[in-house]
Amino acid sequence: MAPLLNDAPMAQERLAMFREFADPAAYAALDKIVKAAWQPEDNKYNFDFTFINAMAEIFPQSFAADPFRKKAILSVLMTAAHAENRGVAVVTDAPVASDYVLPQVLEGLGVLKLSDELREKLVAKQGFAENDPVVRDLRAATITAADELAKASGARAQDIDSHLWLAGRDPAVKPKLLPAINVYTAWF
Repeated sequence: MAPLLNDAPMAQERLAMFREFADPAAYAALDKIVKAAWQPEDNKYNFDFTFINAMAEIFPQSFAADPFRKKAILSVLMTAAHAENRGVAVVTDAPVASDYVLPQVLEGLGVLKLSDELREKLVAKQGFAENDPVVRDLRAATITAADELAKASGARAQDIDSHLWLAGRDPAVKPKLLPAINVYTAWF
């Protein structure tokens, strides 16, 4: 695998993530927390933020460094969707997997306006460090916006995030969007 990552950004970090997922001990630990998430009285799994944090502890290179746990949340949501498609009941109680897409789409649709200073940086494709306050604030705003939209609409925050993510790929919407944020990270 290492030769395939020679030209990839953060190659060593990514290789460490692959190694982490190849560790049989990690899967034994994951099996333990999945079994603990089973609620026999309700005949369902509960994958909440406690579960997501436990998963991040099992795969620290892959999930724990990101304070917003984006990849851990996405992994849980994909697992839940897979299980639900096979008739297994799963409840997910977690924030949305935060990145820049939700604010980007809301700004493109005219629902919110990013500052002129941030707009200039995005248009210029300026790079940001993963711990830059701008990145942190945009990711936190994603979670807040999804939660507020969920409260106002009665829909789940995850569904709102998913629909807005898909809207950003719509050929009628895409030209209205600012360029994607350029963050130097393996987090998301």
